[in-house]
Amino acid sequence: MRKQFNLLGILGVLALVFIIAGCGEQQKQQSPVEPIIETAKIKLVGPCANDDPSSPVGIVPTLVEGNTPATTSTNVKIDPPNAGTYALGSGSVTITFNSDGFCGEVMEWSVTGNIVIDHVYAKGGNDYNDYDYTGQNPRPTTDGNLHCPINESEKYADFSHVNFVFHEVTTPSYALTISKTAVPEFTRTHKWTIDKTGDPTELTLCEGEAFLVNYTVTVDELLPPVDSDWKVTGTITIKNIAPEGITAQDVVITNISDVLSDGTVATIDCDLSSPITLIANGTLTCTYSAEPTSGIPGTNTVTVVTGTEGVTGGTATADYTFGDPTTVLDECITVSDDKFGPLFDGNEVCIDDGLPKVFNYSLEVQYEEWGLYTFTNVATFTTNDNGTTGSDSWDVAVTVCQCETAWGGNTGVNVGDKRAWWYYFDVLDGSPQTIWAGQYEDVGSVSYIGGNIVISLTGGWELYDPEGEAVKIQGYYEIPSVRPEAGHFDYKGMNLTVPVSEYPYYAIHLDVRRCP
Repeated sequence: MRKQFNLLGILGVLALVFIIAGCGEQQKQQSPVEPIIETAKIKLVGPCANDDPSSPVGIVPTLVEGNTPATTSTNVKIDPPNAGTYALGSGSVTITFNSDGFCGEVMEWSVTGNIVIDHVYAKGGNDYNDYDYTGQNPRPTTDGNLHCPINESEKYADFSHVNFVFHEVTTPSYALTISKTAVPEFTRTHKWTIDKTGDPTELTLCEGEAFLVNYTVTVDELLPPVDSDWKVTGTITIKNIAPEGITAQDVVITNISDVLSDGTVATIDCDLSSPITLIANGTLTCTYSAEPTSGIPGTNTVTVVTGTEGVTGGTATADYTFGDPTTVLDECITVSDDKFGPLFDGNEVCIDDGLPKVFNYSLEVQYEEWGLYTFTNVATFTTNDNGTTGSDSWDVAVTVCQCETAWGGNTGVNVGDKRAWWYYFDVLDGSPQTIWAGQYEDVGSVSYIGGNIVISLTGGWELYDPEGEAVKIQGYYEIPSVRPEAGHFDYKGMNLTVPVSEYPYYAIHLDVRRCP
């Protein structure tokens, strides 16, 4: 009896297993939604993390433990989840599945008609991923890369079923009409250079002597000019006009954003606080301004989001290219010299004047006292807008010497008198005799040696005559009554030892200088 009881128990268990399996198979075959059209699966590479977002909408799923909520008229369960098109209310949803052979299955969906998707539940394994679309405005009509939770193998679990939670828009939908303009502007600032040269670089002058130094000033534009302050401005026009056959309704605009292609976000002014209610058949005009960091051309995109069901927002674009500058600065300069005054006759020099521009002029260099000097003068340009300056200078090293007329001899004539003074050399007085500069300053000696007049300068004095006639000698048989006239000398030259004819008296005239 006991063996018979055990056998019957075993048979009963097997029968129960077959019954459950049969019910499960029957349940799979009796899906609550039958596909209208079945499509084949294709392969797609996807990531392997549970928070991988959908694409292109970008919904990050929420992992929910357990099974999906019970089905309702607006929560349709597709089980088994075969690719195809299924009825949703008065519209339909089309789903496809893709597998890359590595991460697992991902799903793509799209809806038709007035269907608005609120949630998609992707069930696989013990849990499901909730894709919540209720925060999207406008609501998408398609999305992809939906997947089930990660399983123990760190892959996407296979889909056991998928739920679509939706509602229908009873009012025919339409989109706002959006347009925009994009006006680029920027500032171009011109830069300048200045170069000053002179001739000579060194001068040796006598006290009070004047000399003209020649200068050349050259100004030119420094290329390239500097572009800055790029800006894109324009208007955004939003019209709430429904197509023919649809009645327009008041719409709430929850957000307006305007972005350049380089990521620069524009500042928008609509003269209204957000959210904005745009009445039926009304028009909203906004202005905007964006300041990119460079002059690279691009596209400006405005995006309008609504919070009114049945009326969607959208985008509009406008291209922009920075061509000619809208503001030009420092295209002209004035040039001056600190000792000469305005150059170029006081006129402006501009970029269209055929650059470079050259100005030649001269300045008189003169110092009254013995010493070492540096004659510096500076040429400066000043731009016409920003007042930017640039300059270049030229230095002339000036040595100012004490230059004197000197006479050799011990006997002076008219010395200390207002009349022309001079000394003469008396051979009978012997040698050497003093050379007198400026009447009273001893600058050396002169001797008569073997038919030669020998000149010796001391104290840093030297002969000096630009014409090469610093030494002039005239002989006399009698003491001269007047100073020899210029040009009436037997010898004129630069020698310190001069052969002369034999006379008892000589007029020895010297041009000398002493330099620091």
